[in-house]
Amino acid sequence: METKLESGSGRAAQGIRAVFMLAFWIASRIALGIVVALALFQLICSLVTRRPNEKIMRFGKNLGVYLSQIVDFLTYNTEQKPWPFRDWPGL
Repeated sequence: METKLESGSGRAAQGIRAVFMLAFWIASRIALGIVVALALFQLICSLVTRRPNEKIMRFGKNLGVYLSQIVDFLTYNTEQKPWPFRDWPGL
């Protein structure tokens, strides 16, 4: 009988994880859109000022780490959920 309870709660946990996976997949699509916008803005900044914007570089690096955390969660390499369930990368 314990086996049924364990498998039942395991299914519930997998269902909850599936919801989080969907949410983080959507977050990754939004983050990739932001990456494209940052890249274009950085290109314009570097053409105008002849050097890249340091703040955008830092934010882009942190955004890349965030995307890596999402991929790790989606591929079951970690059970830790990315931001907003833990600190933003680089803080």
